[in-house]
Amino acid sequence: MVKQIKLIYFTAFYLFLLTIASYNAHSQSTSIFLEGTATIAAHQSFFMENFIMEAEGFGISFEDNKENAGYTFRFEVEPFDPDQYIIRVNLYSNEDNTRLIFLSRFFTRLEDSYEFNQFLLFQSIIYIPSIQKALRGEIESVEQSNIIIEEAAEEIIEEKTEEIYEETTEESTEESMEEDNVITAIQTPERTEAAETPAENETSSNRRERDDNWRNMSIYIRASADYNILPTTNDSNFFGATAGVEFRRSGQLSFEPLIKLHLEGPDYAVAMAVGAGFKYPIKLIPYILLEPYGALLYSLTDSINSTANHFSAGLGFHISIRGGNRSAFFVDLNYFTNFYLDFSNITITSSSPYITEFFYQKPHVFGIGIGYKLGFF
Repeated sequence: MVKQIKLIYFTAFYLFLLTIASYNAHSQSTSIFLEGTATIAAHQSFFMENFIMEAEGFGISFEDNKENAGYTFRFEVEPFDPDQYIIRVNLYSNEDNTRLIFLSRFFTRLEDSYEFNQFLLFQSIIYIPSIQKALRGEIESVEQSNIIIEEAAEEIIEEKTEEIYEETTEESTEESMEEDNVITAIQTPERTEAAETPAENETSSNRRERDDNWRNMSIYIRASADYNILPTTNDSNFFGATAGVEFRRSGQLSFEPLIKLHLEGPDYAVAMAVGAGFKYPIKLIPYILLEPYGALLYSLTDSINSTANHFSAGLGFHISIRGGNRSAFFVDLNYFTNFYLDFSNITITSSSPYITEFFYQKPHVFGIGIGYKLGFF
């Protein structure tokens, strides 16, 4: 019953749009020129063809020459963020270059735009003054159509009421069939549910795979703000930053070259170190990635200002949460031990070469960092 009423409404609305479109196609004052731009050539071609197709479906054709058209339908497509695009639609009057309407929509894939392209086109052209007059002229015929629809709906309701009454009467006279009818009524939904389950499972699986893309990228660029603690000195706490590029094979150990900058000492001198680390991904909890790692750093600042070679070796733990389809926010907890390799204290004699002091420890460093990483491929 409801489907039949919807069909009647849809038919009336469709005929109404055909009337407007036919008026638009044959009126010189409503002729339209189509133009558009996009940062990606494939996007421009797609929307040009799609808007032409939507217009032709309702009997509208765009002018080939802008000078012969009374109005210009213009669209622009450009990236909004790494995962989305935006399409902006404008309708201009060519007589005085006045913008009549502006609309916009976001989309991720071109296929998503099928849902709103027709809306953008017709929501724009109904602002053409001559079409607005046609709309007012159609109000009386639409009201008449509503009366016909209401009468048809009443007839459908009466027919369905009679059918329900007859079915109820038949059930009351066939008491011996009630048990079978109840069993059938119970089993039928179970069969339907069982038939629909594979499709639902497949949809859920695809959705989980899409939501998990951020944990399965091959390359990540990451940066973090760090706070380091040296518990054995007065000037112990200092701020810094870390940047790196992580290369990972699918679900396996990853390699990350990195560079660190930090301020240390009472004068907050800038120190720089380069190095590399290895991480291993652990995916025990949805939307969370755990990555234990080990790293070795070499201080460029110490190697310039002294004869010693300053190294740092340590272990750490990244805790990442999903930030987008390809990105994540993370917390970095780490512990490093600093040491020197000082070759200036090497003493060699003819009888017994030996090294008086080869290395010595510097204070241990505890660190915490908060950062963001973006994945590719």
